[in-house]
Amino acid sequence: MIAEPSAAAADSRARILELLAGRWVSAAVAVAARLGLADALATGPRDAASLAGELGAHAPSLARLLRALAAVGVVAEGDDGRYALAPAGELLRRDVPGSLEGLARWFASEEHGAAFNALAYGVRSGDSPFEHVHGRDAWSCLRGVPELEAAFTRGMRGLVFGLGERIAPHVALAPGATIVDVGGADGAVLAEVLACRRDARGVVFDRPSVIAAAAEAAPAALRARCTFVAGDFFASVPSGDAYLLSHVLHDWSDERCVRILERVRAAMRSGARVYAAEALIAPGNEPDLAKLLDLEMLVITSGGRERTRAEFERIFAAAALRLERTIPLAGESLIEAVAA
Repeated sequence: MIAEPSAAAADSRARILELLAGRWVSAAVAVAARLGLADALATGPRDAASLAGELGAHAPSLARLLRALAAVGVVAEGDDGRYALAPAGELLRRDVPGSLEGLARWFASEEHGAAFNALAYGVRSGDSPFEHVHGRDAWSCLRGVPELEAAFTRGMRGLVFGLGERIAPHVALAPGATIVDVGGADGAVLAEVLACRRDARGVVFDRPSVIAAAAEAAPAALRARCTFVAGDFFASVPSGDAYLLSHVLHDWSDERCVRILERVRAAMRSGARVYAAEALIAPGNEPDLAKLLDLEMLVITSGGRERTRAEFERIFAAAALRLERTIPLAGESLIEAVAA
């Protein structure tokens, strides 16, 4: 006689199946972005047949995708069989503030998928699965595929949407002070900080190719209060009264992080402070997105990682900086440090 499984065993089995199905959900959301589904639904409810013609999809298969997306809260099916965007699905529209459409397209790409299929290689070797699969790092790969690079850039912009507003109240600045955004990309985060701190000025500092595009696209209001400086943050950074690093350190190994922070320490004016926005890994076994994001860094970067507070304390100390406090923000933490 075969014993019935215990309730605990049944729950465990259901939990593992749910976790494995996460790949199905991720793929469904990513493909929705790739098809432009949310943009097509922006004007109101549609049925699968009318959407299929616009999106170049097979109507019966699209209906199955829509049904799955409705089950996870991306769209909602009405009694008439038409689908409308749910609140979460709005973030897959390309034209909304904080859109995650670009991030979803990056996750939907063959380049990203093939790298994640090699996660086991990274766990065994400690080397980047992306470089193992593609023969070059992710940044070089992106530069070779302009459409994918544009999607990735949109995705990163969506991830930091509103971050500057969350940071601004915690940044100590005297009137007329200069805040340097190291690795500031298009200056979006610094622009939000400056909008909240109208007595300050800013410097966006990044690679020459990034800065050229950022300066050209910057609105006049930002250019009036901010300068755009090109350079290499492993070599030197501009002088300032405060330094902002938004999700920069997680891209690099401890050794490279220390090098960046040493360059910041060398350029700091008297009394300057450093503010690093990063996902901070929490102790214990509670659900923590940072622990999963750390796997993304393992796969995509060479040496990049998310860190605990203790690990950040060590790399800051190695650059003659003292970590004073960490401030929880929605989605990440703000790490504040001063000269040791």
